[in-house]
Amino acid sequence: MNSLSRRQAREIAFQFLYGYLPEGGAGRQIDFSRSEFERFCSNFDQVGDDFAWGLVDGVGKNVPHLDSSIVQLSTNWRIERMPRVDLAILRLAAYEILFCADIPKTVSINEAIEVAKRFGAEDSASFVNGILDKLTKPS
Repeated sequence: MNSLSRRQAREIAFQFLYGYLPEGGAGRQIDFSRSEFERFCSNFDQVGDDFAWGLVDGVGKNVPHLDSSIVQLSTNWRIERMPRVDLAILRLAAYEILFCADIPKTVSINEAIEVAKRFGAEDSASFVNGILDKLTKPS
């Protein structure tokens, strides 16, 4: 069984979250099933490793808190108006920053920027960077 690099794991977690999280508005907690995630990964000939699954499960269980944090930091952007790609990336990276103490915050931000460059619009990377940078600053 092949294991994914952390970047690959983040990308597959992002793709799953993009497809399965509700669009717009502050979301509710979602309990994803591991088997559902594994089926999704098999569509891409990927293995849903433990790191990727931990991200998906953590984001799903913390959507209300993540969305609240994102909304507080995004000036002039309501959740329902954010591009869906950007929102999925922000939820994933915010989860890492707020709940994964073993991952340096700068790594989470840099990885989110790379995912935004690959999957987002032209200005996605700077938008994601701006929000996540504020999230790491003391209030």
